[in-house]
Amino acid sequence: MSEFDWKTLHKKESWGTKNFGIEIRVAIDRPLNENDAKATYNIMDELENVLMRETMRTDPEAAAEQAEEREKLLACFPTGEKIFVKEIPNGYCSGWCCSMKPWYEVTTTKGVVKLGWRKRVIEISV
Repeated sequence: MSEFDWKTLHKKESWGTKNFGIEIRVAIDRPLNENDAKATYNIMDELENVLMRETMRTDPEAAAEQAEEREKLLACFPTGEKIFVKEIPNGYCSGWCCSMKPWYEVTTTKGVVKLGWRKRVIEISV
């Protein structure tokens, strides 16, 4: 049996496409205060980001969706027009939720085109 008096410093749960929960507990001989909570907030965000990015990276469904999206986006360019395709980070959302939704820089015979999804529209820039 533990001699420590464990206290929850921060707890977060989320339900959606990917369910997850994180709880940080500490054993300390004083009451927790607002400064403790503030210090933990950034740590929790970073921990969530790392855990959920890896969850998305190892999810076969997310990988299949990414491959399908890539194929559809690159189908906008006629065969022979694409010289080089470079995957770049999502230009709209940097969160873990969009980590498997990259944008693309497509080098064509006419120049470089950057494209990717912004919510419900595709952004295309030259």
